[in-house]
Amino acid sequence: MGEMIQASCPCGYETREFCIGVGMEGPKPNPKCMVPAISRKTGKLVYRDFLKMKTPGTRTESLIFYNDPELHGNSAEGEIGFWEGFVIPATNLYCPNCKNFTMSFIEVALWD
Repeated sequence: MGEMIQASCPCGYETREFCIGVGMEGPKPNPKCMVPAISRKTGKLVYRDFLKMKTPGTRTESLIFYNDPELHGNSAEGEIGFWEGFVIPATNLYCPNCKNFTMSFIEVALWD
């Protein structure tokens, strides 16, 4: 099962809806698990396959995934759950627009 989420911040920042997780792809030989991250190159929120990483939550030269505590505010709460224990808080996350920890991920729907 995967989730459809949308990022939203009081500063007015909002993303389109994105399908995240693996849906019914797992545990196939090469499933993809798309999750939110910040691009170090552009500073923008992107969705990338964290299964290409050796360890979820580790950093790459170009990405910081939202399960990294660097992107969580002090009072981050709730959770958006993914596959194989990849979990991020739902609220008080780093916003790429205003640079504050005021962004939330809102679950819009579930998908297979």
